Amino acid sequence: TKRELVRPEIIGLPPRADTVADSMDQAIEDTLGALAGGDPTQLHGLVFPFYLRGHSLAEICDRLLSPAMHRIGTLWQSGSLEIFEEHRAVEMMVRLLHDFRLALPESYDGPKAIGGTVDGDRYQLPTQMIELSLAEIGWNSTSLGVSLPFHTLLSAAEKNRPKIIWLSVSELADEKPFVRELREFCAAVPVETIVFFGGRATSGAMEVNTKAVRCHTIQDLVTRAQGLTTSNAEPGAGTTSTADDVDDASA
Repeated sequence: TKRELVRPEIIGLPPRADTVADSMDQAIEDTLGALAGGDPTQLHGLVFPFYLRGHSLAEICDRLLSPAMHRIGTLWQSGSLEIFEEHRAVEMMVRLLHDFRLALPESYDGPKAIGGTVDGDRYQLPTQMIELSLAEIGWNSTSLGVSLPFHTLLSAAEKNRPKIIWLSVSELADEKPFVRELREFCAAVPVETIVFFGGRATSGAMEVNTKAVRCHTIQDLVTRAQGLTTSNAEPGAGTTSTADDVDDASA
């Protein structure tokens, strides 16, 4: 189903939806070019039409934005991009996500979700993508930022009493203390709060040893969140994926 932005004047009018690539897979290279070349106008023009065609923001993040940013990170690591070019690409992506957020209707009355990255993890894009994707489906979602120790995440859970708290885990110094702290955190959060976590630094063993639910993609997380509002399904129910793309983005 095609849709219209609530406040298109915030971002300007993108190109007509039928003037861009037919699929997100085809658009990755052009999106990469816009990011590497520092062209925010081209970036908006490539991405927004997919939303106007009816693609969910979770799908756009998983299938287009994350792969393009992963390529940016790879190019930087190989020396093909300068540090300033990688940082500029991140800033462009932050502005793009912000523009999407402003264009969505507010959902103050929706179920509450909060989250961020764990201590030592400064990858900012994944948690912003999760906030945006949950907001699209009517959740009152707020990213708390990056590098959050578990004690402050627990304080946030106690003060806000969310239905969901998400943890984006792109990098870990040591898995064992993380699993221990995650287990303790899950036991301490309010009884109505479900802990979702995911990212390339996570593993299936972490889910087995804790009460947290591991999500494999942003779409997976959104599907599970929708299940919480439409049925009494267990939080781990729903379709899963085989790839950890929740944080496959440079930050």
